[in-house]
Amino acid sequence: MTDRVLTDSDAQSSREQWFRYLDVVEPVRGELHSYCQRLTHSIWDAEDLVQDTLLKGFAMTARGDLHGEQSPVRNAKAYLFRAATNQWLDQQRKARREILRAQIEIEAEPDSNDVKPALEKALQLSSPAEFAALLLKEGFDFTLDEIADFVGTSVGTVK
Repeated sequence: MTDRVLTDSDAQSSREQWFRYLDVVEPVRGELHSYCQRLTHSIWDAEDLVQDTLLKGFAMTARGDLHGEQSPVRNAKAYLFRAATNQWLDQQRKARREILRAQIEIEAEPDSNDVKPALEKALQLSSPAEFAALLLKEGFDFTLDEIADFVGTSVGTVK
């Protein structure tokens, strides 16, 4: 990593690029917002989802993903709709995991060695990989590295 300092000139250049990008995606923004509102059933959540999607799209343009012959993205509209869908699905998965954690905490007594009811609830609410990781950690005291290896994922995902 370099010791380069971001300057006002860098900030100005970024702002210019951001506003140029917004000018390009403006024709799609209304449809994207309508789509996001249908997904979220909330005007406020839809606006958040649109903003997240536009930021991700902007980041992809900086990497070159939205243009060029070798580009994996040939249609910016399709890309933004797909990015919004994926962002929304990620939010739903995260909310589901938070509900699962809360239910497990409520159902498992802290001083009890009987975690069977909590594990059964976890099995119902989680994906097979999530449940396997939970079972390996809580039930068999494997390390995060071992679990990541068993499940075929990264340690960060296991955490």
